[in-house]
Amino acid sequence: MASEETAKALANFVPPTVTVTLPAGTAVTVAGEAHQVLPDVLLALSARCHVLLVGPAGTGKSMMAKQIADTLGIPFQALSLGPTTPMSKVFGYFDAHGNYHDTPFRRAFEHGGVMLLDELDNGHPGLLAELNQALALGTCAFADRMVTAHEDFRLIATANTYGTGGDRQYVGRQALDAATLDRFLVIDVPIDERLELRLAVLHAPDKEKQVRQLVKRVRELRALAADKQLPVAFSPRTCIDGAKLLAAGATMQQVLAWRVTRGLSAAHRTALGLES
Repeated sequence: MASEETAKALANFVPPTVTVTLPAGTAVTVAGEAHQVLPDVLLALSARCHVLLVGPAGTGKSMMAKQIADTLGIPFQALSLGPTTPMSKVFGYFDAHGNYHDTPFRRAFEHGGVMLLDELDNGHPGLLAELNQALALGTCAFADRMVTAHEDFRLIATANTYGTGGDRQYVGRQALDAATLDRFLVIDVPIDERLELRLAVLHAPDKEKQVRQLVKRVRELRALAADKQLPVAFSPRTCIDGAKLLAAGATMQQVLAWRVTRGLSAAHRTALGLES
């Protein structure tokens, strides 16, 4: 049974009700915690635009796609892209017995639903070019036949960059072809600090004071790293994982060592004012 302190902390973090009125006049209510840009994404999808969510790691881009599918009451499919993702994982394939095997993309495209293409800027350029026809014309050549997109098909892609290639923080990212980028409406997904704190506290409501101290420290390091242009990430996921550790009984020192400062080079630790 939750303690009185825990119940009080949870009462202070009841998620606000977010209701979005779509262009058709339909009002939808988002369940649970919502990122500040979620209403914008819903609006773009209701206009049948393909959406590219761009932001740092850990800002909730992928989670938002699932939340939107739940809000709209349609199926959710997902695929994470990488440099070696084969065409067959998107367009399907025939096995040695002549049986066609479909894919998450095929199911969403043909039968409707939100399709998440995670880490678009990590995908192979050739694979992305093959998607251009499907996104532009609403028809796609799968391994077995041509398919017309379902009226409830919605595509959300995520990326850490704007398709300009790797940088010091996201080294392996691919440059995206202008024709591919032109298929998307781009929405920035910055760190939502309100959501960051709320989610962290919800994972350790009886350790609210410690969680707030952790979040404050992570934000200090984040600001310092940004100011010094260091290729290190202190994302909301850092705070959430840290809160989980605190709830499990870890000390603040352990959380900082295991989840916040782990893996930092001596030079980065010095630049951030951390002890070697």
